[in-house]
Amino acid sequence: MIKQDEKCPNAIIRNFALIMRKHYIILLLSALLFSACGNREAAKTLAAVGAYINRCKELVNSAISDVYSRSHNSPQELKNALDALKYGRRAGDSVGIWSITGHLAACYANMYMWDDAERTYNDFFSMTVYDSLTYYRRKVNHAKAILQGPQPNAKRCIGILEEAAGHNLLSMEGYCLFPLDCLATVS
Repeated sequence: MIKQDEKCPNAIIRNFALIMRKHYIILLLSALLFSACGNREAAKTLAAVGAYINRCKELVNSAISDVYSRSHNSPQELKNALDALKYGRRAGDSVGIWSITGHLAACYANMYMWDDAERTYNDFFSMTVYDSLTYYRRKVNHAKAILQGPQPNAKRCIGILEEAAGHNLLSMEGYCLFPLDCLATVS
């Protein structure tokens, strides 16, 4: 497990990966034993092991992406977010895919990759919503990206923020950064 002196994020992630590897080895050995005994469920077990491996890789890459986000290392954050999305798709983890897609859109916006950010935000908003607070937090991030992009669109930004405020899900940051009663006069 995690030692007291290993509190840095890389050590935590490394230890998490080691724990996941042990679980994978146990599952794989179990599947091989069942297969050797002629158990028909062995193929299903092996498929479950594969999905489990991809889910673990998704979680580790997502965590690493968050670490790089906090250290403002955007290229590494983007790389790990893309890897997490790839493994989430392989594992069929719809909630993880949804969450990582929103994170990926913010990564693109932070790196001024406006077309990729817009496309990814659109993908995110077209998916099934699993958490309304996260959904509207991404709406606020999208509105900020629209204002910071190469062609700022205040009316579109206000429309997004009014939608979030209409559901009483605009964050404190949203209310502080975008006072709607003031912005409404701009539209």
